[in-house]
Amino acid sequence: MNKINQYMRSWFSWMIFVGAVTCFIAGCKQQQQQDFDNLVFIRQTANNPVVTLALDGGTGTTALTIGSSYTMGATEEVRVDILGQDYLNDFNRRNFTEYQLAPQSAVTLSSRSVAIAAGTALGQENITVTVREWPEYIDGAQYVVPVKIAPASSPVLSGSDVALVLVTKTTVGFAAQNANLPVPVAVFGADANGKPYNNFTFEGRFNMTRAFGVAGNWRSDIFNGCGLQFLVNSEGAIDIRFPSSAFMTTTAKATLNTWYHFAITYASGVVTLYINGELVGQTPYAGLTLSECAITPYATGTGATVSEFRIWKSLRTPRQLRTFVCAVNPSDADLLGYWKLNDGNGNRAMDSSGKNNHLTSSTNIAWVPGVRCPQ
Repeated sequence: MNKINQYMRSWFSWMIFVGAVTCFIAGCKQQQQQDFDNLVFIRQTANNPVVTLALDGGTGTTALTIGSSYTMGATEEVRVDILGQDYLNDFNRRNFTEYQLAPQSAVTLSSRSVAIAAGTALGQENITVTVREWPEYIDGAQYVVPVKIAPASSPVLSGSDVALVLVTKTTVGFAAQNANLPVPVAVFGADANGKPYNNFTFEGRFNMTRAFGVAGNWRSDIFNGCGLQFLVNSEGAIDIRFPSSAFMTTTAKATLNTWYHFAITYASGVVTLYINGELVGQTPYAGLTLSECAITPYATGTGATVSEFRIWKSLRTPRQLRTFVCAVNPSDADLLGYWKLNDGNGNRAMDSSGKNNHLTSSTNIAWVPGVRCPQ
């Protein structure tokens, strides 16, 4: 009997121990779950803090949704503020960005607070950010509005409590067809002709509106620079031909009536081609020298249309190529020439870089109105 009682006591003790451990673990899990789920955040920043706002016609809006990861037990009041230059300076330093602060006088928030009601996980209304273009706005600069949330009692999800509202601008203007615009070698410097060159970028936008090729011509040239012939062949393949008549043979192919951004970089004897900021071809080719260039979308019948041509004395990064499609800051010290090709009349293309490298076409330019960027 004593052995049975001893066994029963041991069994009950073991069950009490197991129950205590189970309750402890369950309590920890519940606490961990509660600690995690109770976080408040801006839903648009779950994967990326940058939220885009496009100015179109001088004004743009975007909506920010504030929520929590699970339904609130009690109503949570969330304050909404716009941060200043100190925050942006720190963000730029940590992320190697060059954002500029949009003036608060150009920004309106629909509300400075929002409530997440008990039993829900979403704010009762979105916060609408409205930005109006201001007189000092510079095309090509990256302006942001840092919007921060501050819940009254709940913690925030780290990294998702600030939305960087990036102010972009939809441009509407002209683009050029049937242009043959020689770019003098003096763009590279007074005594540049024939010298080896390195660390340069040529970039622009093009759109094949009618055909890729015409009878008797297997290609449509878009740009010729320092021996590099950037073209679209009759099957829509995008390529570069070298002075040796060899081709890069890229992976890119054009579609009619679609705008593309291209960029050609040259460094350490390697030519690289990007389409829409993505690398599509790369070929070693040593010995290229500086010479006259030309913007050449004049193949009759193709309807090749061009805009936003630039020459840089530096290598543009893929991120820069993707970000600055529609405009760049014309005062950038590395710009050698910047032709927006939105002049709208005559046969001249004005240089926006401030270096007065204006171009004159040997053909009659057909100016296409109503061209939007982004498309």
